[in-house]
Amino acid sequence: MTNHIKLARDFITAWEDKNLNQILNMMAKNCKYHNIPMQPLEGHDNIKSFIAPVIEMSQKIVWDIHQIADDDTGNVFTERTDKFLINDTWIELPVCGVMTFSDGLMTHWRDYFDLTTFEKAMEEATA
Repeated sequence: MTNHIKLARDFITAWEDKNLNQILNMMAKNCKYHNIPMQPLEGHDNIKSFIAPVIEMSQKIVWDIHQIADDDTGNVFTERTDKFLINDTWIELPVCGVMTFSDGLMTHWRDYFDLTTFEKAMEEATA
């Protein structure tokens, strides 16, 4: 396993542990985070304001990795199913993502998913 794949797996573990501080500590201060159907975010404060409520409302988080690969420029590609248990209802979201690492920190994170699928599942879980 390459170092970048290990970093990506550790990042996913931090999500599953619901460890917001560890998630942010693995990102460069000016990290760019883009859920492709949404507006991009940059920097810890903006990223934290988006992901903290998801972590807080989730009773449990599981990210199943189906495929993972990296290249020699620090990019790690993942095909995943991200699962969030909210109000005793599992939300499952198919995701393809790219995490870019430099000097041991994530500098760019892009996830591609269907926003309508996510919004519908969130409505059902929070109704």
